[in-house]
Amino acid sequence: MASTSETQPSFTLASLLIEATRVFGDSDLAIEWVNTRVRSLGDRRPADMMAGSPTDQELVFSILGRIEHGIF
Repeated sequence: MASTSETQPSFTLASLLIEATRVFGDSDLAIEWVNTRVRSLGDRRPADMMAGSPTDQELVFSILGRIEHGIF
């Protein structure tokens, strides 16, 4: 049987920066967003949440997806 860490997606700060740069179209804007408290994340910084649980990590990417599609 696979361990939980093997079956759950593993997101990293680097993967978040890559995705945020793609969404915002600018690496400086991506870095700013990753390091800014986001209301929809409970006033937490996306960078801090990447060190949290897989659920926290997925929430960060979900919010980023909502931003990409204009739903925020």
